[in-house]
Amino acid sequence: MACGGEEETVTPIAPGAATGAPTPGTPAAEGAAAAAEVPPGLPPAPPMPTITLSPEDTARAATVAGQLNGTYFPSDVRRDKTLAQVFLYHAATSENDDLVVASLSALSSAWTVVPRQVEREYTMATDELIGVLATLIRDPRPRIQAAAIDAGSLAFRDDDTNETLLDAYLALGAPSQPPALRYEIINNVWQARRKLGTPERIQVFLDAVDADEPYLVSTALWRLEGLVPREASFGGTVRAKALERTR
Repeated sequence: MACGGEEETVTPIAPGAATGAPTPGTPAAEGAAAAAEVPPGLPPAPPMPTITLSPEDTARAATVAGQLNGTYFPSDVRRDKTLAQVFLYHAATSENDDLVVASLSALSSAWTVVPRQVEREYTMATDELIGVLATLIRDPRPRIQAAAIDAGSLAFRDDDTNETLLDAYLALGAPSQPPALRYEIINNVWQARRKLGTPERIQVFLDAVDADEPYLVSTALWRLEGLVPREASFGGTVRAKALERTR
């Protein structure tokens, strides 16, 4: 879906699309470039969790790595839900950036935060999965950060949202961060809508409404719609701010 501003139109990254290099001159490219250093105003990224494999998965991991095609796996590999731990292992440990990006892109095909999806052979999210994603959304390598931000949205599913990862994302949406990075954050965390209805968490959207960049303002206003219950004590503030910016 596209969201328009007064000066430009930005198309949000579709699932998996973050695995390629961002188009030069776009907000995604600007945000990726800004991520080459630790963003100001944030503590260091958390340490990468240790991911282990069974002997069987160790052998499969080598086979999967050999099937890499650019920054993608063949569709039959990507759809193989039994490879959940293998994808996570490569994302966390590989020194091949293309393999990391491909593995991140495949995570949503195998992992879930929704209990009922376990019946469909998804693997329930673990602390290790959340830890890997929380680390890689702060990665200094732009392509990997972009792919991780895209992949982490699998943890944002209304009441089943992982709040640890949600708060890690919201920290990257603060006004001190690059506008394009803030855009990617609010364009992902809105899927956790039922966990966003607090003054602290909605503030990321309100701050974006005050931004100078039209694409960030328009996206924040769009995503705010429906996030705040009318009975919320701060709902009037949200609606007043939205009205102010749309006059």
